[in-house]
Parts: sequence; C-alpha cells; structure tokens
Amino acid sequence: MNYSSIEESTAEGRPLYLYQFNEDAQVWRFTSRPETWVSPAGAVAGSAEALTWEAIALAHSNVVQTGDVERGSLELTFPLSNAFARRFLGPRGRAMTTLTIFRGHEQLPEETVAHWKGRVLGASLEGQRIVLKCESQLTALKRAGVRAKYQKLCRHALYGRGCELDIEDFFVAGPATGASGATIVAPRAADEADGWYRGGVLRHAGALGFIIGHVGEVIVLARDMAGPPAVFDAGAALGADIAADAGVTTIPFNTTVGIEDVPAGSHAQIDSEVMRITAIGETEMTVDRAIEGSTLAQHFPGTAIAFRPVVELARGCDLRRDTCEAKFNNLANFGGFPNIPGINPFGGSSIV
Repeated sequence: MNYSSIEESTAEGRPLYLYQFNEDAQVWRFTSRPETWVSPAGAVAGSAEALTWEAIALAHSNVVQTGDVERGSLELTFPLSNAFARRFLGPRGRAMTTLTIFRGHEQLPEETVAHWKGRVLGASLEGQRIVLKCESQLTALKRAGVRAKYQKLCRHALYGRGCELDIEDFFVAGPATGASGATIVAPRAADEADGWYRGGVLRHAGALGFIIGHVGEVIVLARDMAGPPAVFDAGAALGADIAADAGVTTIPFNTTVGIEDVPAGSHAQIDSEVMRITAIGETEMTVDRAIEGSTLAQHFPGTAIAFRPVVELARGCDLRRDTCEAKFNNLANFGGFPNIPGINPFGGSSIV
C-alpha cells in the first residue's frame, strides 16, 4: 500500500493535512488531526528527523486547478485565539511568510506529498475567526515585474542599487549645537551652499534621517529624530570630577542622570575644552582629547559638562543629469533620459 493507491481508491482514503509556515529562520507547523502529531523522519519533504505538528482548529478552502493563476488563491481559517494568526492583524515588516500544505493519509503517516505552496498576503477578521489570504507561488511567476521608468529625472534612489554610490564615502561629521524635533542645527552644514544636503541623509548613533531642507547650518528632516535632543537634555546639569593633567582620558561622574542617552561618538565640553567620547558607562566616560579647536585647561571637581551630539551629513541629489555629473561625478550610472521631447510626437502637432 502506498499513497497513490490510497489516493486513487474510492473509499479507503482518510486524508490528513499538515501546514508549514516559514518566515526567515522561524517555522510553525500545524495539523488538521484531532491531536498533536509527530511525523516520522523522512515523512515530510525528506526531513531527516521527526517533526512535531500542533493540532488546532484549522481549515483551508478548496485547492482549485485552473489555467487562471489569479484564481489559485487560498484561504485558511484560524480561531480568533490563535497567537500565530493574530500576528497578521497588526503592522507587518518586509518579511515574507510562505506556506506549504502537505497531504497524507491516516493509514500511511510515513508518506506525504506537497499539496499546495504559496505565501501569506494578509489577514481579516470574520466574527470569531481569522482568515489568512494566501496566493499561489505560480501567481508571482505570471505577474509582470517592476520595469525601469522612462523619465527625464534619474530613476535610481540616491546611494541605492543602480546609483552605485557608497554613502560612506560622502558622510561628513560635526557636532550639532541645537536640536528640536525634526530640526537639527549643525554648523558643518553651513560650509556648503543652501540646499546642498536637501535630499540627502543625516545619521546619528546609527539612526538615519531623510533631509528635506537645508539653509545655512539648519537641517530639517522628514520626521522627528529623538537622539540629538536627548543628548542635549542629558548634559543640562551633569557634574564631573576631572584631573588637572591634560593627558587624562577617563572622567568619573558625580551624577549620572540621563547619561544613558549619550552615545559614544558624541562630544563632551568642559569649559572651553571639547573632547570626543570614545566610550561611556554608568559612572565614567573615556574621551579622546585631540579635538581641533580645543583649549587644554585645568578643571575642578563639579565642573559642568555639556554634551553635543555628533551628526553625519551626506549630500543630497535632485536627480538631474547636471547634478549627477557635477556633484557626484557619477554620470555613468545616471538613470534618467533628459532628452525626452517635451512635445508628444503622437499628438498630431509638428515637433520640428
């Protein structure tokens, strides 16, 4: 007796279904059987070990064989209490969840076949049930892919694929002197003409912000960035003990209120001396005192420390050909078609 002979019989079939969901390295396994089941090694897709399948009240719609792949979708019904299904009711990241349904028979649990394969698109609530919407993997094969746009401006995202520029080659760093919500005051930005950084990127402690405005030393981001304001707040009234020797690089604190909001790489200022923080802990910080413009001075216990976040700025692009050439020397990767005629040649009017 094998799977084929049972499947072809008119009355002997006692089908069981196994549902395997994969999302990156995570795997969930469920079964339609009335109790949790352990499949023997090799029973499911040549598995080298026994697999555990959790029994839940799960059902799927009919699997339709049709030449129209758009009709090859599938719905799975879960109880509202199921924790796995509830994950799909909230916001989702970019991770794709795939589904493989295996079909077997109770008389022959050591042999199953892949019955259906696809991916989860989303979920909806229907009373006390959660319904997962799935599409067949064949749907993606029949669907038109994303094509390059025929446009005057560059179609590539700055520093992304196609543009081929490495953003690390364009970051310039400097301390910020003010920060409020989406507005950052960075004196380094004033070294360039207004608008130089518009469309570019600001980075602080690994967090990225998209720049939508640049005038003088003022940078405006598309959304608030909490990091830089937190650094200023942390150093509002923080005392420290520091030795008179200019070579000392470890500074213990009198108080540590808010110090957890100061990342390594920020600047610390005591009187007129500016130091770069290389490491920071709960009770002391380690600094690099070789900062251009610093004045090495004698300090006394209790002297206030002012913290300044260091921000990195990468120039922006308006996606025009001339900008690509003059600002980035990257004309070989320009993705636009600036010579598209402004008059529609099929409109009936002369383009000569």
